[in-house]
Amino acid sequence: MAAVNAPRHSDQGEHEASVHWLVRVAARLRPREGWVTLILAWLAVISLPGVVVQAGLVVGLEPTLWLATAGLAAGWWLAHRRIHAPVATLLLAAAGVLADLVWGVHVLGLWRLITQAAGWLAWRLGGHGGTPAPAITYFGEQWTALTSFAGRVAWWLRGFFSGQGAPDNLVVIGLAGLLAWALAAWAGWWIVRREQPFLALLPTGILLAMQVYWVEDQRWMLLMFLGAIALLLVAARWHGLTARWERAGTDYSPELRFETLATGLGIVMLTLTLAPTIPFLTSHRVSEAFWRWFGPPYRQVEESLARSFEVAQPARSLVPAGGVAPGGLPRAHLLTAGPDLQQVEALRVRLRGYVPGQALYWRGQTFAHYTGRGWDEPAPLAETRLAAGEPWTGSPPLTGAAPWIGSVETLKAARSVLYAAGDPISVDRPYRAATRGPGDLVALLPSGQAERYTILSVPPITDPVALRRAGADYPAAIVEHYLQLPADLDSRLPALALAWAGGAATPYDRAIAIERELRRMPYTLDVPAPPADREVVAWFLFDLGQGYCDYFASAMVVLARLNGIPARLAVGYAAGTLDAETGAYTIRESDAHAWPELYFPGYGWVPFEPTPAFTIPARDAVAGVPPPGVLAAPPDLEWR
Repeated sequence: MAAVNAPRHSDQGEHEASVHWLVRVAARLRPREGWVTLILAWLAVISLPGVVVQAGLVVGLEPTLWLATAGLAAGWWLAHRRIHAPVATLLLAAAGVLADLVWGVHVLGLWRLITQAAGWLAWRLGGHGGTPAPAITYFGEQWTALTSFAGRVAWWLRGFFSGQGAPDNLVVIGLAGLLAWALAAWAGWWIVRREQPFLALLPTGILLAMQVYWVEDQRWMLLMFLGAIALLLVAARWHGLTARWERAGTDYSPELRFETLATGLGIVMLTLTLAPTIPFLTSHRVSEAFWRWFGPPYRQVEESLARSFEVAQPARSLVPAGGVAPGGLPRAHLLTAGPDLQQVEALRVRLRGYVPGQALYWRGQTFAHYTGRGWDEPAPLAETRLAAGEPWTGSPPLTGAAPWIGSVETLKAARSVLYAAGDPISVDRPYRAATRGPGDLVALLPSGQAERYTILSVPPITDPVALRRAGADYPAAIVEHYLQLPADLDSRLPALALAWAGGAATPYDRAIAIERELRRMPYTLDVPAPPADREVVAWFLFDLGQGYCDYFASAMVVLARLNGIPARLAVGYAAGTLDAETGAYTIRESDAHAWPELYFPGYGWVPFEPTPAFTIPARDAVAGVPPPGVLAAPPDLEWR
């Protein structure tokens, strides 16, 4: 029996040892003020971002919950250090800005620094083997991202104070994150260092009351805040008394703790019972007098704020998802929609950083698979959910071009996709990225409806010198998707592709030759439907002889692929009309467009314009265009 029972005693001893270890760790981590005080403070400071997130008036504010928690911990920890308040303020401010840039708006990516440093270290320790050292591009990328974000913050602030701004949700998220951090850090410092929980949580309480006034169904958060602060006052008072008694060597009965707790719970119950009745005790005359004096200026401020702060509103999609019929031509539905739709405003956009003459298209999505009858997606697309400001890919396109920032208002365009000028990087609200493979973007999709959003992107390189030296060393994934052609392709097309572009020296020159030949054909919207038994591009080139953008773009994609150049079809809108007074582009349904994009190693996808009714973008050699993979700092440009 002793032999049987021995393992049980051993197991019991190991269990007790593990429990004792956990107790020691908990005691080691226990704050001086006690866990109850810390938890109550956390409940109080988290109530404000909790209301904002639950209300959903501004999307993408979930990071404020983590930033408030981190700010409380940072303020609490620094309050216990022997450090003066001004120095602590500077440290907390710096830490708050860094945390907001990393976790709030995702402008800084520390993981990329870690991966690049690890790659370089592995190369260093593993022997060079004649291979060059991996490039450390992190600091250049982050400087570009920081300066770009600083530019959009400056633009937003100018618009806010002038009353003429356009909303940028990512800037609002950043400001909300900083505010959440600051309020929580203030609370942690004042509770610990000053032992004044009321003053510590007064700013949070004022803003919380304002938020609950705007969103009445969140009053329970205000009640939670009031209960937490009432208990916190009792807990802080008890901690202060016991600390003084212990320093003075005064004996006190442990039963006082329970009496104090009972008193605190009584105060909390009284507070929570009376709190809902307080609004009914307000004097009507006082309220009337207040709004008589402050009503007009308040309405002016409210109107000004409305231009810079967008409140999420439900919106109904007026166009089918993606604006396409599967397996058909993307813009064919517009031809039968009637003349009225052609003048309907689809988008209204303000664009910062655009230089006149650059290729300007508002891309909604792309297609890779040509069936011979049209375009479709034969395989399901992968979707990745991303936070506001988080880049959809691990690193932005390194084209050497300064980024664009577009503030987009979706009117009658499809709200199932997010439109971007150039290659999109990130959006100022939560969104999804639909991809065919790693780094191969099809479309950016909103999480919910997106009536207004601001999108960061980089323009394509159209410098002939740079594109001629790009070569033809295409990645395997690009070749797999973007050289595909149907098995029943008309046998006359390879000969035509060779005749038009076969003699050109570089892929870029072959692309220019195909574009030039297609632009010789007439443009018209008055075309019959393609025969069901005919391959569309061959029917367009050899029989129809005229058409609209879908035909021209599809033909250039097919002819480019026959010349060994990866190509895809992009759909969205052409540039639209610029209003010189407001600086906004008005894009109508008559600007709905399809165009080809060809791939150039190191520079990515470049748009071409084979449709004769649309202007070819400027293709002048740009002085100082860096080689592939080198970033250019964004210039200080005004909104256009």
